Amino acid sequence: DDPVTGGQEVLVLQSETAGFNLPTKYYVSNPALIVFNELTTVVAGDFVYHPLVIATTWKNNMKGAISFTFDDGYRGAFEHGAAELEAAGLKGTFFVFTDTAEIYDGELAGSNLVHENRNKDHEIGSHTPNHSNLGLLTAAGDIDSLTNVLSSSVEVVNAWFDQKTLSLSIPFGSFRYETLEAISSYFLSARSSQHGFNLATPYDFYALKSWPVLSTASPAFVSNLVTQAEKYGYYLPLMYHDMTDEPFNEDSLIYTYSSDLFRETVQWVSEREVWVDTQEQICKYILARNALKIEQINMDDSEAQPGQFSFVVSTDLPDSISDVEVTLLIRLPDSWDADSITLEIGDSLFQAEVLSDKQGGYFLLNSNPGKGTEVRVFQALLAGTEVEEKIHRPGNMSLLAFPNPFTLETFLTIEGEVNSQMQLMLLDIHGRLVKDFTLQGRSSISLGGENLTPGLYMILLLDGGIPAATLKLVAQ
Repeated sequence: DDPVTGGQEVLVLQSETAGFNLPTKYYVSNPALIVFNELTTVVAGDFVYHPLVIATTWKNNMKGAISFTFDDGYRGAFEHGAAELEAAGLKGTFFVFTDTAEIYDGELAGSNLVHENRNKDHEIGSHTPNHSNLGLLTAAGDIDSLTNVLSSSVEVVNAWFDQKTLSLSIPFGSFRYETLEAISSYFLSARSSQHGFNLATPYDFYALKSWPVLSTASPAFVSNLVTQAEKYGYYLPLMYHDMTDEPFNEDSLIYTYSSDLFRETVQWVSEREVWVDTQEQICKYILARNALKIEQINMDDSEAQPGQFSFVVSTDLPDSISDVEVTLLIRLPDSWDADSITLEIGDSLFQAEVLSDKQGGYFLLNSNPGKGTEVRVFQALLAGTEVEEKIHRPGNMSLLAFPNPFTLETFLTIEGEVNSQMQLMLLDIHGRLVKDFTLQGRSSISLGGENLTPGLYMILLLDGGIPAATLKLVAQ
């Protein structure tokens, strides 16, 4: 007790790495009313949460998630925005009207252009038929008009593009919670115009925050937003509108953006540890990740030689949502010491690279859990066993790099027969994808080190998605 105030002494635990600057003691008259604004976790002893299988927060174990989204269906968004995303191997979400005869004078994309990009796996979402203010319809009690707007939008977009439309951009960003309830009957998710980031989970799928990128926004401003999403594990939908490759009046055309500046952003984002995909795919991933069930874990032989264990992953999601792959992080027994392991999934066998962190060895697996998928993990291939006979072995391949270690540039050479299905992946020491290369028959490729943090990297050669060769690289 404090001899002066009579209050009880309260000890405060703090982390030196968290940046807190708190005293180690407080004296308060009523301990029951203490509120800790910044303290999030207290861990006592050596306890470590060490599950066998978990779903990573974002696909491929990325740190954050980004969607490039475009409102209003402008022609420039498809001609320039979609083209820049395609060049980087990325996909975007484009929200279109279905009836613009009276309410819009902008140069909108024709149906052929929209179909062309839909066929390239860009998402086509709904912006309602006529840009109605849904919040005003709800406030006026005109629920019939509200439901008609939502239902007709889904029906028309579904018919136009032979799809199940799952994403909505709420016109004007105006909504009431009664509006969101109506939206939830027709869509998987809805993006508003409220500025901000979305937590990895949980959050309201029908009131997704976004960040509008207006004409005067610099690539540096957008990069700062992406950095925050990467640092804190957020989901960030970026909102664009029209796009042009010609000079324009930035003060009057605030919803237009320069394709040159957009290209800078796309290139920069491609080099970050963020997963870039459509709003539909990211929301599906979150639902599948949260619904994932790990069952029938059999570890009886995990410590024996050759070593194996199995488990079943599943979800109870409807078919319209469960068609997405989830990245599984699978821990290995401490006694296993191997650079790669063998996986049996159904009738197929694959090899996976073993990665490591402070908790031990693990590997990553992209799998569609569906209603139940069994995964068997083998420590090694034994000569003459059924496992060795079933596994697909690519032809003899090897990778060379010169110089290695390197500073500015190294040249990768593939020894062996290169086919059209082969690709190279550059992984960091944690097994996260840094960059991938489509070979298109080439047997050599250059890799610059100017954008790589000094450290150890792994080059993985895939033949039809199956590892064919690996090589360790050192960037200085």
